[in-house]
Amino acid sequence: MTNRRATQLQLNSQASSQVSPPRDLGWLDGFRKISMTSWSLALALALALAMAFAFTEIAFANPRRPTCNLQHLTRDCTAQARAGFDLRGAQAQDTGVVMNIGNIEAIGRSRFETELKKMARRHPVAEQRTMELSDALRRDAIEALRGSLRPDSLSPDSRAMIQRLETVRIEIVDSAEEFCSERVREGFPNAAYLPETHQIQICPAMAKLDPGAIRLAIAHELGHVVSGCNMEREFYLLRSRGDLERECTGDPEEAAILRERLDGVSHMVAYGGRLETSLRDCGMLETEPSARSERSTTFADLNQCVQSRYRSRYDLFVRANTTPLPGQSRAEAERLREAFVRDNSLTCFGPCDEHHSDAFAGMLMGRWAARQNPSADEVRRSLHLFSGLACREEITGRPVLNRDIYPTPAERLATMMSDRNIQAALGCSGTQPPVCSLDGFTAERRSIDPRPADSSARPSGTSPGASPGQTLSPQREGRPGAREPRTSQ
Repeated sequence: MTNRRATQLQLNSQASSQVSPPRDLGWLDGFRKISMTSWSLALALALALAMAFAFTEIAFANPRRPTCNLQHLTRDCTAQARAGFDLRGAQAQDTGVVMNIGNIEAIGRSRFETELKKMARRHPVAEQRTMELSDALRRDAIEALRGSLRPDSLSPDSRAMIQRLETVRIEIVDSAEEFCSERVREGFPNAAYLPETHQIQICPAMAKLDPGAIRLAIAHELGHVVSGCNMEREFYLLRSRGDLERECTGDPEEAAILRERLDGVSHMVAYGGRLETSLRDCGMLETEPSARSERSTTFADLNQCVQSRYRSRYDLFVRANTTPLPGQSRAEAERLREAFVRDNSLTCFGPCDEHHSDAFAGMLMGRWAARQNPSADEVRRSLHLFSGLACREEITGRPVLNRDIYPTPAERLATMMSDRNIQAALGCSGTQPPVCSLDGFTAERRSIDPRPADSSARPSGTSPGASPGQTLSPQREGRPGAREPRTSQ
């Protein structure tokens, strides 16, 4: 895909340009023509030698940095997989865990689940820190969308996103929740955005992780809050609960269940589920048009890039689910296909939605890196859950994430490393594989800043032989995918 202008470049790729030595040293030639006293000449020669030495260091040093990829984060996946559950060591504290998710096979599933069970134990101090971090991320996400613009200068799309970010409820839930015990008995460090009740729910084990890993997970879920898939849906304000038994259920037990389900819920995103239908039928939902955006202009460049990247996989997904039945007329088959596409849009296609949220997380991580100037190790710990997944995939040769819903772990890592401030902290430049990114996004331009992270980097998205403005075609994969309303990291 080639974007309309260079300021919209979104693909990160390996940087290859280098600073070339100058062709002449004309300033030294001019220096020799100056007539001076012996003392002045000696002083001038000393100064010239010092400057020439410094210049040689600049002119002939290789400024090219390694590409940001899995190997840059983890040099030896096999050695890492054999390490302990917590890479900090056995005597580390029970918070700030650098979880080695790649070592399940090495230590055995039973022992791995024993360690996860310890993670599930509630820790009030860690949970309080997690909530404070989440609130700070929410404020930063709003600031990224608002920038220095006056409220009346914001686009309706940006205002709608800000409204959703301001109203989303963030909470830590019990580890018995299904997504907290996904693939294990309990204790899985996870977080999820539930559009139907407009909540980000965090598992207790997540609060035990390294702060950077928590930051990345919550930033990803905030990305789901403002994704095109959710923004194009109706947004409801939940009105006064009223008499649930009389107005909505007619049954005391059902009313009690409904009241518990709605505890703390103030808004909902339309997904057509049973809860939404019941509440709408009894007049408890009020539409808020100002918080809906049927077509995103704020992230138009990103959405265009992501949809181009996964279009072929989406087409296979549609074909696999709309194959005409024996005896079905062509007109009937086309009608069913149109209905399926209407209910399962490309915007909501799993890999598209996840890539969007990973890019949003990468942007927020980049803003954090710009403010805090973290060390490379801090950034590596932030990304370690995903680098561990990528290592597992590399070692086993099998997918560890459902390709029908998620990009590959390597793609997800590259997207989260696509911001120039993250790359500067890691000492790398560009990403492999190339990905769609929000690097350089500003609220004022609502576009991608093409300036490279340093003088050695190409404009983001150019191939080694491409001229500035010529983008790489997004990698296309041919496997169908689907998305469920619950969106977890």
